[in-house]
Amino acid sequence: MSNLVQQPQLESLPVATPQNSLNGLLDKPRYKNDMSSLTVLIVEDTVSELIYIEQVLNQLDIQVTTSHRGAQALAMHKRKPFDIVISDWRMPGMSGPELCTELKASTKPPYIILLTANNQISHNVHAIESGADDFMTKPFAPAALKAHIVAASRIIAMQKQLTEKNEKLNQALTNEQALNQQIQQDLSSACNLQQSLLPAPQLTIGKWQMDSHFVPATSLAGDIFGVHMLDEQHVGLYLLDVAGHGIAPAMQGFTLAQQIKQQTETWLNLGPGALMNKLASHYQDPEGMGRFTTLILATLELTTGQMRIANAGHPMPLIYQQGQWRSLPLASGLPLGVMSSAIKKPTWETSPSSAPKPQGKPMYGKNTTACSERKPEVGTDTKAKQHKHYIAELIHYQETHIRLSTNQRLIFFSDGLYEATHPKWGLFGMERLTALCQKAADLNPSELIAHLSHSISLWQNQQAQDDISMMILSAPQEAL
Repeated sequence: MSNLVQQPQLESLPVATPQNSLNGLLDKPRYKNDMSSLTVLIVEDTVSELIYIEQVLNQLDIQVTTSHRGAQALAMHKRKPFDIVISDWRMPGMSGPELCTELKASTKPPYIILLTANNQISHNVHAIESGADDFMTKPFAPAALKAHIVAASRIIAMQKQLTEKNEKLNQALTNEQALNQQIQQDLSSACNLQQSLLPAPQLTIGKWQMDSHFVPATSLAGDIFGVHMLDEQHVGLYLLDVAGHGIAPAMQGFTLAQQIKQQTETWLNLGPGALMNKLASHYQDPEGMGRFTTLILATLELTTGQMRIANAGHPMPLIYQQGQWRSLPLASGLPLGVMSSAIKKPTWETSPSSAPKPQGKPMYGKNTTACSERKPEVGTDTKAKQHKHYIAELIHYQETHIRLSTNQRLIFFSDGLYEATHPKWGLFGMERLTALCQKAADLNPSELIAHLSHSISLWQNQQAQDDISMMILSAPQEAL
């Protein structure tokens, strides 16, 4: 076994005296790193060399443990892992490189410094390949060992920091996964709740038949539709589409649907137009995101087939009459919420002369009553109130009256049905939708819904781009 120093006698080992050459060499390192927490295992079968290394490390305030055999050192590390293992190359039984391989295979591999008397490059390469992180050639000065230990302590400190950060990241990831799982469960529950509010896919109302279909683009949709019995002879129908997808539009749609259901008296006695005006005047956009809603409201008299329909910017329905599908023109107003910003922020806040004046012509619907010209007074509160009243007149919704007779059908739908886009052929469009209905005129309502849904799905490559809602109202086959 080669010697660490030129004179390895025990009596020549350095002692802590002012004249000793090791006194300056073993000063605490200038690099401010607390090494007192480091645990080091020395594996050396030569007693004199083991004592020498142990004395150097003790003067650095390092916790030192010693071993004379590789197998013993491996067992000690398994019981209580060490930060650093300093091992001789040649030892009885397990050699230094073999010990390196075993230690690196442990659950908490240490930083390994391998000592060797051979300074050949191939020897050093073999040490690194065996798992050693560093190597030193004997003999070496105490200061050299100190430098290697300081370098090792830096790496160990960084490894510990990385380990702590990784543990924190893993914990954060675990928490985030649990949170995402909870969110997904909540979304699934909300989705089930939303769909439970919809009517059955096939619904019989006296002699009338209602078939419906709903496909959300995401877990929650901005589309909601419903059928509401107003009394024994009248049925209320509605289909609304809140702009956007996800939780916020779904909640806003749910709120609006509940408001509609609570207005049975207005719906029945004053009609869908009055109900639409009331909804528009109370429409709320809590986030202030300019989120608007298209809505179609209708009342059906079961005994006569008479319908009263009010429309707030919703797509025109398709009607089947005399063997032909065509678009049914309706008196239509602006979507709910479009004028909210105008109501909150009058254009004459800074200049009264900028107040808009109606021209005395109908704006929305063939029966719209023209608004009288009005200029706000000087007071700010009065101007705001007059402006709100002025806008309320502008968004006054009118009704369209029709009568459905024997074997006629009416399709209400959201814009997702015809605004599907093909990567090559572009927008599906109303013209193509009408033609598709015409080609499938012989299908019953449920078959027609399946045909339309399949066609749109193929057109958008089976990737939902928008919420799709359909309601097909079928008149009785016998005379009313």
